[in-house]
Formats: sequence, C-alpha cells, structure tokens
Amino acid sequence: MVVAIGSEDEILRRYRARMYIDASGYIATLGLIDPSYLLYSGPREDERKLILSGIFYTEILAMGGGS
Repeated sequence: MVVAIGSEDEILRRYRARMYIDASGYIATLGLIDPSYLLYSGPREDERKLILSGIFYTEILAMGGGS
C-alpha cells in the first residue's frame, strides 16, 4: 500500500514503517485497471443495466457486448 509520495527526507521525517521501498527513477501507477475499457470505444450503459438485472458477463459477451 502506498501511504505517501514525496522526497526521502520528508517521508522519513513524517512516517515510520517496517519496510521502505526506494522507487527513485520509477513510476507508480494504479494496478487495478481493466484494459478492455481502453480498447472499447462504445457506450456501456446497457451492459451495466444487464449486470444489475442479474445477467452474467459471459452472457453479455455471447450477445456481442463487453469487447
């Protein structure tokens, strides 16, 4: 879990932790992003309604949605 981002001096002054990770020279980004949304450019409101009504996502895929 990322708690804070800042200079090393600032982080060490403000926080105590069992473990520190030096990420100098790296980029931190979210890891829970569904890449299919980046590829699909159409609206998905109807799919959401179907999911909320109890239809499984595999059924939506079979109907041609979801991708």
